[in-house]
Amino acid sequence: MENTKLRMYWISLKVLILLLGLARAIRYRFDAENDEIFTRCPNKPSNIRTITDIFDFSEFNIKDNGGKFILSGKLTSLWNYDPTDTLHGSIIAFRYERREWVSTVLSIFFNDMCVDLYNEQKYWYKFWTKFVVNLEDVKSKCLINGTTFIHEPFQLNFGSDVPIMVPEGRYKVVIVFKLFDKERNERNTSICTEIIGELTKAKR
Repeated sequence: MENTKLRMYWISLKVLILLLGLARAIRYRFDAENDEIFTRCPNKPSNIRTITDIFDFSEFNIKDNGGKFILSGKLTSLWNYDPTDTLHGSIIAFRYERREWVSTVLSIFFNDMCVDLYNEQKYWYKFWTKFVVNLEDVKSKCLINGTTFIHEPFQLNFGSDVPIMVPEGRYKVVIVFKLFDKERNERNTSICTEIIGELTKAKR
């Protein structure tokens, strides 16, 4: 009986050590291959628009600084939607394998993006809206047509800590926005854009 308990103890300890090892996040770097960063999703119907259709980039600066993108300036929404609609979003990563894009376990979903934009614990805030200097002025407007986001210069950092090991290689990140009315019916127009690039392990 004692030997059985001792054996179970060691098995439990080994499992704990393994889980702790997996919990140590691995840092990855994602280098976009397109100078304009965003790419239109291919083979989509006309009601599926891209991010450059809903934002005016004319006063927004994207500078390639040795493979690192420095962003600054004004970004104005052109998206004319009902303010009572709920904005859902998703970010899904695909890996290029054997001449086709294969879905991966790397994905994030948002049930109310207008809330997540200004939540300091959420993805969008960490990578975008924390650098908006007029944040208090735009909080209540979300992405409504005419809303202008004024940015301090910041580096677009696609690198992230991932709690699992993923293969290096060519990836595309597909970003989708969908609108739902008060009855939870999906609107006809949605947004789809891609960011294609190379994923590598980052040096710490």
